[in-house]
Amino acid sequence: MNERGQSLPILALVFVSIVAIFSLVVDGILYFADKGAAQLNLDAACVAAADGTDFGYALLRNWDYSGWDYGTWPGEHGTLRSDLGGPHDLYLAQFMGVRHASIYVVSRCTVALKGPLPICVKEPDVLAGVGTGTEFPILGEGVEATESRGSSFSGACVPQIWCSNTDCEPKTFFEPTTPANSPNLFKDTWEDTVLGLAGSPLVPIGGRIPVLDGVSNRFEAQAVGDHFAVGDHIILMVYSGVIDAPDPSYGNWENVEITYYVEAILTRFDTNTVFAEFVRVIDNL
Repeated sequence: MNERGQSLPILALVFVSIVAIFSLVVDGILYFADKGAAQLNLDAACVAAADGTDFGYALLRNWDYSGWDYGTWPGEHGTLRSDLGGPHDLYLAQFMGVRHASIYVVSRCTVALKGPLPICVKEPDVLAGVGTGTEFPILGEGVEATESRGSSFSGACVPQIWCSNTDCEPKTFFEPTTPANSPNLFKDTWEDTVLGLAGSPLVPIGGRIPVLDGVSNRFEAQAVGDHFAVGDHIILMVYSGVIDAPDPSYGNWENVEITYYVEAILTRFDTNTVFAEFVRVIDNL
C-alpha cells in the first residue's frame, strides 16, 4: 500500500488550513486596527461637533472617510450621538473569496452648554483675566466687591428687578417677581433662572439690578453645579466692582450697574465657589 500517495492530500489540506488561519489572523489584525482608528477619529469628530465644529469636516480632516456613511444627531441628557460605517478591504483572505468586511462604530459625547447666568463679576477681574487662561472665582467665596458699604457680595444678581438709580428706587419688576415677593422667593427665582426656568437672565448695558443677599454660598454654587459642568460656556454681566448701598439700606436694595458682558468657561466647582476663565468681552448682544 502506497502511504506516500495518501499523505499528499493530507499535507495539502494542512497547508491550505495554515494559510487560511494565517490569512484570518493577518486580516483580522488589520481589520481591528482600522476599526480602532475609525473609533478614535469618530470620537474626535463627535467632540468637535459638540464644540460647534462641522462634524463632516472634522471627520474628513482626521481621515479620508469620503466613501463611508456617517452622521450625528442629538442624544439624551445633553449628549451627541455619532456613527460611522463603511467597507474594509481584506487582502490574504481574498483567495477564499472574501473580499470585504464592514466596519461600524458609534460614539457619544457630551455637548457643552452655552448660556447666560444671573451672575455679576467685577471689571478688575475681567480685565486681568480675559484671554490669559487665568482662573477666577465668579460665584461664592472670594468674589467680594471692590467697594461696598453693605454686606459682602457673592456674585448672584436678580435680573428680574431693575433699579432706576443708585438707591434702587423706584424699581421695575418682571415676572415672576413682584413688589410683594418675599426674600425666599427671590432666592427661588434666581435658582430657576440658572436652570433656565425663569427669563430675563441679562440686563441691558447701563441697567442697574439688585444683588442677591442673605443666601449661602453653598446654595448658589450647588445651583450652578447641578445644571452646568466644567467646560461649559457662559455669559456673565460685568459691573465696575462698586456696589451701591443706600444709606440707610433698609427698605432699599444694594445694586450694581451693568457695564458690559463677558464670555467665560467654567473651570472648577467646590462646595462654596464656582470658578471660570474669562474668554472675551461682549459689548453688545
